[in-house]
Amino acid sequence: MNQAAGNRLVLLCPPVNLVWTRSLGTSCLPIAILYPIEKALAKRHLAEGAMVLYDLTSTYFEGRHCPLGQLGHPRDGNKGKLQVVFGLMTTAQGCPIAVEVYAGNTADPKTVADQVTKLRQRFGLQRVILVGDRGMITSARIRENLKPAPGIEWITALRAPAIKKLASAGVLATLAV
Repeated sequence: MNQAAGNRLVLLCPPVNLVWTRSLGTSCLPIAILYPIEKALAKRHLAEGAMVLYDLTSTYFEGRHCPLGQLGHPRDGNKGKLQVVFGLMTTAQGCPIAVEVYAGNTADPKTVADQVTKLRQRFGLQRVILVGDRGMITSARIRENLKPAPGIEWITALRAPAIKKLASAGVLATLAV
């Protein structure tokens, strides 16, 4: 349940398991409701070989009773406040398919394996292209945390050193603006 408080959105976390996460086993929507909704959205909007977009954000909140509230990297600049992290999976057109809520101190890359598992086990997809930012998807992360993942292709951005290396090797062309 959410309530507006001035210009802020307040997430109410009563003792009745409000937000679902694997690590704490708690739930915002009961899993019996959430899973069928996500599965139906995936069936309607995703197919083998589909491109899936995944990103995270966080929000801080006031209070001390939400078990997912942790100090973490504040994307909104509110340092020193408890927060939760939200992962959103969408189609290439931006249609939401699934959402997951993580403890506020969860690092972005740690959430990607959950999404691959969700795509494979819950949605029954074996071939997808997962698009994520360079903080989440790196060659090292794929090698170390996401193997084996045959059938999963990745699209992400290069980091500055890799771009400089390609530019100095003459692989990248300079664009005139």
